[in-house]
Amino acid sequence: MKKETEPMIEKKESLQKRNKISPTIIAAIITALATIIAAIITAIIYYLPFSSTPPRPPGYNIGNEFHPAGYMGCFDKLDINPAYTIEPLSSPHCYKVKVDFSDSCSAGFSGVYWTNTVDNSGANWGQHSGTDLSNKGFSKVTFWAKGQKGGEVIEFGSGGINNTKDLKFKYKDSYAEKYPTEGRNVTLTNSWQLYSIRLGKEDLSSVIGGFFFIVNRQANSTGITFYLDDISFE
Repeated sequence: MKKETEPMIEKKESLQKRNKISPTIIAAIITALATIIAAIITAIIYYLPFSSTPPRPPGYNIGNEFHPAGYMGCFDKLDINPAYTIEPLSSPHCYKVKVDFSDSCSAGFSGVYWTNTVDNSGANWGQHSGTDLSNKGFSKVTFWAKGQKGGEVIEFGSGGINNTKDLKFKYKDSYAEKYPTEGRNVTLTNSWQLYSIRLGKEDLSSVIGGFFFIVNRQANSTGITFYLDDISFE
């Protein structure tokens, strides 16, 4: 057998060294692959519609910070469950609202305000100062709603407490009533829908009534059941 010459051996060793991948390069490749896999998993979690529960929206959660205590009209016809756990938009719960007009209702409507504070007398109708949400960059109130059957007509809004001559207290909302882009009265479907109340550049230095709804008997003769979730300033 012919022996390999020294130049040939040196050439083989040089080729082996050239083809050998260094540990540093291997580590860099593994790190890059891990980053790509993590990005793909994140995209799947957040963008594929396999889950009916989206991440909670950013902003100031009215449902957590304000209180549905400002009852209006025939308040005895109104029942609010703030911890309803069957098919909420965002776990673990949502609001279930039931209005029963089967008996008489002299006012012709029933509703409630989410107010920033409550005391022994109930909701804040202007006897206490509002919450300062100015300089937060908020320009709208958003909320999700659905009806039990679909076709329920409800008035939704934000602001307006003590902005009329009817209530004579020291404090008031720093902006008048605002309504959803769909209009003052919204007709619900039986699936979760996102609604928005545009505030624009309104003064948010004194927010007392962050959110409200009113159910009119004329539009819902016997009453309705509907659901609310993720009510927020954004």
